[in-house]
Amino acid sequence: MLSGDVLQELLRPSAVQEIQVTTAWPSLSVKSKLQIIQASQRGSWALTPSYLTKLALDDPHPIVRFWALRYAALSERPSEVPAPGSPMYQLFTPPSEEELELTRRARSDGDKLVRAMAETKGFDTTTSEDAQLRRFLGLRYSGSVRPHLSEFLDAIEAMIDSDSISDEDLAWCLYELFHSPRLEEISSDKMSAQLGEHAMNVNLVCRIWRLAKKAPPTTLNRILYDAPWRVGGINVMAEVFPELPLPVQKMLLSQHRWDVGELVNLVKSRPELFSADLYDELEQTE
Repeated sequence: MLSGDVLQELLRPSAVQEIQVTTAWPSLSVKSKLQIIQASQRGSWALTPSYLTKLALDDPHPIVRFWALRYAALSERPSEVPAPGSPMYQLFTPPSEEELELTRRARSDGDKLVRAMAETKGFDTTTSEDAQLRRFLGLRYSGSVRPHLSEFLDAIEAMIDSDSISDEDLAWCLYELFHSPRLEEISSDKMSAQLGEHAMNVNLVCRIWRLAKKAPPTTLNRILYDAPWRVGGINVMAEVFPELPLPVQKMLLSQHRWDVGELVNLVKSRPELFSADLYDELEQTE
């Protein structure tokens, strides 16, 4: 493992950063290589520098290749090219053959995990052999180079509506979503102050809970016990709770959480939003 001082010096923003890391790379242990990749991703908005992606893909250890690809911006041949002379054409830079070859190499890697990570671009709605693995990876590593979680929710809703994914597979996808670094960041609301994302974060968590209206049984249980209730200090559950089916409302009120009291107060203060059955049952249990 590299000391903090050595790691900092290797990755300090500098014109010689690439040559320093490239020179050190062959003599580094697997742990040190992972350490460099991890630190470089934090320092560049969760993007693996292109030179480091190339180094990693030449590495014999699959975990090193995988670690770099988690946040690597792999190039693809564009499906459309802006018209010459248009404003977009002036900003358009086609990928080089070297960049396209890097993508081909990653997606034909001999290791299943590495290959799946390179192929992951969104929520895989196919029934191919590694589709579920790609779903897990997409949910866990959404961010700079993959769709926002809202796009994953679009796909999840579509698959529920079309009954094109099993209840068990869907429940595991939501497990991965609920334990992903991105959702933890959203529910803690750490970034909203500087990026103005609070409203977007609240809407995202509300959308997760609205899945409970149509989720099959195993998936519903996963939502009930793992989905976040709060975004920062705001109890988002209070906003979406009146919309939920009566059985779901009853299950939520039976949970032993300190913030269930906020829902109880909501039912009592706004009884017109709820069924008489829920209100009467709440009165009887007190």
